[in-house]
Order: sequence, then C-alpha cells, then structure tokens
Amino acid sequence: MIDAVHEALRSRLPDLQPPADAPYGMRQLHLCDPDGYGLCFQAPIRERSRAEA
Repeated sequence: MIDAVHEALRSRLPDLQPPADAPYGMRQLHLCDPDGYGLCFQAPIRERSRAEA
C-alpha cells in the first residue's frame, strides 16, 4: 500500500524519497505538505513466508 502511494505521488513530487522500513515493523513514506508540515504514511510490513526468508 505504501509503495502504491509513492508511485501515485512520484510524478508530482520529483524530490520524493522512496519508502523505507522502520525497525519496529512499519513501512513508511515521509514527505512535507505545501505548508511545510511533515507527513508520514505507514503500514505494517507484511510478514515474509518461510519460502521468502
């Protein structure tokens, strides 16, 4: 979900950094709105199956 938000905003915000995984299990996307307020979109990182690990 966070990666989809990033894709949707990337063309409008060329300086947007890619999402990152926080050590406490959340995938996060940070940005600033036009007024300079920081925003963070986040969602739990899905657990990897044993086959992926």
